[in-house]
Amino acid sequence: MSFKNLSAPRKVNDLAAEVTSGAVLHNPGQVAMATSDPVKIGVFPFASSSSKVLGASVDAADAVAFLSRDVALVKSGDTVWALLDIIHKAKIEEVARDVKALAARPSGESALVLGWDGSATALTLAKYDVESRQFVVRGTLRSIDVSETETYVVADAGGAGSSAFIRAQRPSRARARARICRSRPSR
Repeated sequence: MSFKNLSAPRKVNDLAAEVTSGAVLHNPGQVAMATSDPVKIGVFPFASSSSKVLGASVDAADAVAFLSRDVALVKSGDTVWALLDIIHKAKIEEVARDVKALAARPSGESALVLGWDGSATALTLAKYDVESRQFVVRGTLRSIDVSETETYVVADAGGAGSSAFIRAQRPSRARARARICRSRPSR
């Protein structure tokens, strides 16, 4: 496809504040944008112009993620909130505390929460509710990311500031099936 075939960008909606984070859901194809001060979540479908802007009664919106087209997760400070039924009348409930990072699959269905205490929590959608399953992770995790089929982790690898990059099929089995690339600080 050549660039001359691209159409000009069009304004879909206005959040009237600075966007702090965003998330994409591949199927059915929608994007969420979060703003802080005031906290608003904008949901924008790819194929239609029927966008929706929700006011969320949380302090901040540090990260946003989708579990489905009806359920979004918002990290606000050290807490993750679930916004249920965002298409109709959104209901908010707390799903995790003491959260360091939030990452979700682009296809939805599940998300991974990294806690300040070194634990990790898998968040999944069960009918009309978000279920959490906490598991212990060995070592100190620095960062996480989740793709369609794999989970990526940056962890401390022993000492003197060294770190390990771990790629695993499932977050709870990262130790058993991981390719580890170690890096040491330059001296």
